[in-house]
Amino acid sequence: MVWICQQEALLTLLQVLKSLVHCSDLSNPTKPLDLYRRWVERVMQEFFRQGDLEREQDLDVSPMCDRRTATIEKSQVSLRYIALTYILSGSIVLLSTP
Repeated sequence: MVWICQQEALLTLLQVLKSLVHCSDLSNPTKPLDLYRRWVERVMQEFFRQGDLEREQDLDVSPMCDRRTATIEKSQVSLRYIALTYILSGSIVLLSTP
């Protein structure tokens, strides 16, 4: 019984930590504009490199990773939507846990 409680506590802690990582991703727009822009550029370049590798391997290019179609504006909105959805779904699970 004690082991099960410890396991549940670790799973809850893991969920909280995952949510904190996503919250830090969302905090980028709150930084000074020049810092925000530098980080957006870095993230987009990382996405585009991933998309280039996927294209080279004849795979479907992941959303936001296609340098031919992705834009910073669309990607930023999509990232926030995905992250918020993940955080809110995790919060609901945490809040509904006895």
